Parts: sequence; structure tokens; C-alpha cells
Amino acid sequence: MPRPLRLDFPGAHFHITARGVARWEIFLDPSDRRCFLKVLHTACDRYGGICHAYCLMGNHYHLLLESADGRLSSVMQHLNGSYGRWFNRRRQRCGHLFEGRFKASLIDKDSYFLEVIRYIELNPCRAKIVSHPEEWAWSSFRPRVGLSRIPPPLSVARALEFFGSGSQARKLYERFVLDGLSDEKIAPMLRQETVVGSPQFIRQHAERARRLAKRQKVPRSQRFADRPDLAELLVGSGVDRRARAVQSVLQHGYSMSEVAHRLGIHYTTVSRWVRRAECDNS
Repeated sequence: MPRPLRLDFPGAHFHITARGVARWEIFLDPSDRRCFLKVLHTACDRYGGICHAYCLMGNHYHLLLESADGRLSSVMQHLNGSYGRWFNRRRQRCGHLFEGRFKASLIDKDSYFLEVIRYIELNPCRAKIVSHPEEWAWSSFRPRVGLSRIPPPLSVARALEFFGSGSQARKLYERFVLDGLSDEKIAPMLRQETVVGSPQFIRQHAERARRLAKRQKVPRSQRFADRPDLAELLVGSGVDRRARAVQSVLQHGYSMSEVAHRLGIHYTTVSRWVRRAECDNS
């Protein structure tokens, strides 16, 4: 299966996650976390990245990064590579620190900018490590609300601008974050999707992925990010259902096994329908 395509461009925003190999810890003490933030600052400064939020857990981290110069891969290669080498030297270990490639979801900054920041800063609460985000020293929440100094890689201004200015903005922002403790609507999207945003935003970048797919392999999940839900496509019965099943495979990129499972029929039946349709259209 091809790797997910990085739909990177100047001004793109990404929710980034990376995890330790075999889920091992990548931060063992405060010195590790301080070094990571220092390397993040260097990477952003060198390759045109802007960090709007972060949360450093035990065996993984979350970032909201703006790719100001369209060089996300360079930022991340420097970050994970430099920090991994530092960690290995300090612990006298060898081998990979991170498990595979970092995960990046393209974010619609107009619709989900604040939602993603809130999701990141509430991570320790959802993991039940703390009950309030101010109790976790290694996220962007405390510096954003004025409880600690702002570390060099972090930009807090844009998020606070939505709430006004000064101490009142910080109080309103804190309330906004705490309201998210009972609202997990964005969590499934960030875990599963490569593009998160409004329907228009998803259509725009699905079309971009389809154009790029003509020159390189792009996963179906990106080429067909704007496709209808399979349950919506497979309404009806009889001949109409058969036609919709074929349409789901040929036009919307669903696999024949996905369609068969949804209809409660054998895979070979769907395969036969598709072959017949392809012959009729040839």
C-alpha cells in the first residue's frame, strides 16, 4: 500500500503525532522534554515551521504545526532525527526511537484550528494522568493561559485572538478548553482521517490528491476523501442495488470486500457485477 501523500503547501496546518517504537517511552525525564522543545524550535526556525500547540506525553507527542514554507517533511526529519540521536547518545542505545513515519492530518484552519489545539492540550486529561490541563507541565496550555513562560517554539497569539486580548482572553480560552472535556467530536477524525475540515475543504484537497495520483501512487483514503458514505450509496434493492454497488467500487473507490460486507453477500458476487459492468462499458 502506498504511503499517505503529504498534501503540503505554504500555510498548511497539520496535526502531527509520532510514537515510540514498540510503544516505548520517548521522554524519560524533564531533560528529555526540554531538549525536544529546543530541537523543535531549531527545526521550525530553520525550515519555516510555526508551532501553535504541543503536548509531550510518555511514549508519543502531539503537535499543531503550520508549514509556513511548505517544508513540513524537512521540519519533521530534523525534529525526529536530531532528537532521536540525542536520546540514543544520552541513553547509550542504538536503533530507531520512533515507530515508523510520523502521522500528519491536514487541518482546515478556518474550521478546526481551535478544536485541534483543545484536543492536543486535553490529551493528559483524556489519558487520566491529570484532571485539569494546568496540572500537566509539558503542553502548550500553561504558557498559553499565562501560568508559565512561553517556550521558544510556541506561538500563542493566534489562538488567543479569537477570545479578545489580555487576561480576559486567557480566561475565556481556558473555559473553552475545559468545555472540551465533555466533547470528543474531533477525536475520531484526527485518529482516522488524513484531511480534517469542512466538506468544501475536503473536496478541494481530495481533488488535489487525485491530480497528484496521476503522477504517483496515492492511497484511496486520500483520493476519495470526499466520497459519500457507503451506507448512503447502497440504498435500494434489486437491480438498483447492483448498480449502486458497482458505482461504489468504480467511481468512489470502495473495495469489493467492503461493499460485499455491507450488503451481506459474498465478495465474488460483487466481483462478478463489477466485471460485467466493465465489459458493458468497454
